[in-house]
Amino acid sequence: MENNQNFNSPQVVQDDFDPKIFPIECLPNFLKEFSEDIADVYGVPVEFSAMSLICAIASAIGGRANLTTPKYTNHAQLWVVIVAPSGTGKSEPLRIAYKPIREYEKQELERHKERLATWNAECLQAKANNLPPPPKPKCKRITCVDFSPEKLFALLSDNPTLTICRDELSGHFQDFGRYNKSGEVGHYLSCFDNTTFSIDRKSFDTITVSNPVLSMIGTIQPSVLHRVVKENHFRDNGYLQRCLFVYPDNVERAEYNTKALNPDLVSRYDSFIAYLLNQSEPMNYSLSEEAEELFAEFANCMTYYVNDETDDSLKSLFAKMEIHVLRLALILSIVDTIDTGRSDNVISAEIMNCAINLAWYFIETGKKVLEAQPCNMTNGDIYRITHQKIGISNIPDYANGLGKSPQAVRQALRI
Repeated sequence: MENNQNFNSPQVVQDDFDPKIFPIECLPNFLKEFSEDIADVYGVPVEFSAMSLICAIASAIGGRANLTTPKYTNHAQLWVVIVAPSGTGKSEPLRIAYKPIREYEKQELERHKERLATWNAECLQAKANNLPPPPKPKCKRITCVDFSPEKLFALLSDNPTLTICRDELSGHFQDFGRYNKSGEVGHYLSCFDNTTFSIDRKSFDTITVSNPVLSMIGTIQPSVLHRVVKENHFRDNGYLQRCLFVYPDNVERAEYNTKALNPDLVSRYDSFIAYLLNQSEPMNYSLSEEAEELFAEFANCMTYYVNDETDDSLKSLFAKMEIHVLRLALILSIVDTIDTGRSDNVISAEIMNCAINLAWYFIETGKKVLEAQPCNMTNGDIYRITHQKIGISNIPDYANGLGKSPQAVRQALRI
């Protein structure tokens, strides 16, 4: 479905706007400059760096910022998936964007060790005086990488604002195949909606996660993405439609160069993240009258698409774009507010228009994932699918019939 498919469909983008091209020009100036600098130095598409920075900024803000409209309250929360072949540099922007956050977490761990030492001394003193021990201090976490669902939700119970940040998301997606039947997918969807939920298991006490703000970002290869989408029924469970896919066409590995990042931009970014991490006061934003009109027009356009679409997975994709637009507008407005020194905390029409343009890009990439058949399949993909569907009882005979080595087949099947 094209966004101007017939004369009756609503139109809320400029005539010269191509939704297949990431709209870098509309981003706040500092964000645009640093995104372009990273892309130039590391030879990657600019959307890799822009969305890595935007998601890292969201992680630093967490649940302290909110955008309230008559119907919704949204936080700085995104689920971002960067899709590109192996070896094309998709991980470098993610590393740069989260570097100051990682440094903060290291410092917080050292502070937590000091708090634990003090707590242990206080516990001994309380015991000597026949008093109950003081509450155990908790270590502030911003990101998590490798975890079981139970561990993740326990972390969310202590840190309602958290970001799953994994260089490779394939392991995260494949976990859904193991945990889908026990309700974990539903818990993730509750996190996306900031809905409180509880988990009861025989192996541990009840975990209550209150008003979580869970973000997620990571990278994945196209062939792996399409395989796990098909295997784990992601088109049906609603998880994919909540993701924003950074998925440009024909990404290739760039030639080596001797360029380095602009140190002034790096310093400004590090200071910007530090400022957000150390903010304790809530940041309350609202829409300007013009921004609200733009959003209403976009929301009505998505309603038209939902009603006109026959594919349920695409219906869900269009329906979720209203939420994505508000969250993107909030994050971009915070960047613009701090960078320009404004203090009104009102989202402008310009920022709303940028968020809407980003949404059109993510509609295209979302359709690319949801509508695509498994493509560019490797031999290993074929072996695994054959084994899943009909079984390979005699690997040497199967391999010989294909002119391949039994070792290659066993390796792909991990046998």
